[in-house]
Amino acid sequence: MFAGVYALIADACDYGEWKTGIRSEGLLASSQSIGFKIGIGFGSALTGWILAFAGNNPKEMMQSEAVIDAIKFDFSWLGLIISVVLFVCVLLMDVEKYLPQIHEALGKEE
Repeated sequence: MFAGVYALIADACDYGEWKTGIRSEGLLASSQSIGFKIGIGFGSALTGWILAFAGNNPKEMMQSEAVIDAIKFDFSWLGLIISVVLFVCVLLMDVEKYLPQIHEALGKEE
């Protein structure tokens, strides 16, 4: 997934230069970096919120069935749900259909 994001950043740089005439690789790279950091923080917080909602008590040796189910959901279904949402978002991006036109306008070879 991370490798695909870097390809999208390169396409976004080309698209932005084509639309505005300004190449903003540094801005996009730093935005992507901070986005990853915020995403990792939010993902960690989401795991804590799910466990708290299920009644997790870290001091107990044996967790309740609800906590075990919450852990299973967090590490399986939640990842699937988020992946499907991200996949749909990527499908809705239409930069790819403009790439030949963008590369021609910018004088790049594909």
